[in-house]
Amino acid sequence: MPKQNRKAIFEAVNLAGRELSASSVIFHSLMAEKFGLSVTDWRAWDMVMRHGPLTAGDFAKLTGLTPGAVTGLIDRLVGAGVVERVADSRDRRKVLVKSVTQPSQQQDRESLFSPMLKALERLYADYSDDELQTIAGFMTRMSVLLREQTAKLNRNQNR
Repeated sequence: MPKQNRKAIFEAVNLAGRELSASSVIFHSLMAEKFGLSVTDWRAWDMVMRHGPLTAGDFAKLTGLTPGAVTGLIDRLVGAGVVERVADSRDRRKVLVKSVTQPSQQQDRESLFSPMLKALERLYADYSDDELQTIAGFMTRMSVLLREQTAKLNRNQNR
């Protein structure tokens, strides 16, 4: 493949990524608003639900945020009533952050996400299993890259 075509493909992928990112931020901002959360807190709550319970240190590694930023984030989530701090049953010196989604919140989340999940199923149907595995691999690697870049930005800001 000639170099210029590869460059054009890179530019198209970068542009598509920017469009996806902007659309995602707008979508999740609206979802967060329905729960009285900022978009950052909303996405952090989702991380706790998917990966938790977590120590603050684990949460910092997962997000790429500094320990101080994570403490403030956890405080806001506790204040919103969507997570709680609990003692680790294996090591009482450790504190874990655990999602405490109320049944009404879970119902709200499910009713809000249901149309999106159905739309995603229709979109995924257009792709083969191999293509979906490639897409999933790309998105996983992109998430790792973004966490690394977030951590790098945080380190540079704290100098």
